[in-house]
Amino acid sequence: MPFSDNQSKENQQTQQQPLTLTALPSPPPIEVIVISDYVCAWCYIGKQAITLAAKRTRIPIKLIFQPYVINPNTPPGSTFTQTF
Repeated sequence: MPFSDNQSKENQQTQQQPLTLTALPSPPPIEVIVISDYVCAWCYIGKQAITLAAKRTRIPIKLIFQPYVINPNTPPGSTFTQTF
């Protein structure tokens, strides 16, 4: 059954209307809690790596750093000289 003149005009008008895009709300950031020793060299390297990875992703990430003291008996101002 062919389209009537009214139906074809309605189809043309529908096709000519521009599409409108609505922005989706941005998702809340994913919270990542990083627990590390603030004087540990390996923890510092890990902090730099996870910070860089969080910046490179399109997913919003909130990094929360919590301190953890690996050796709480270390006196203030001392340097670590023990080898393993």
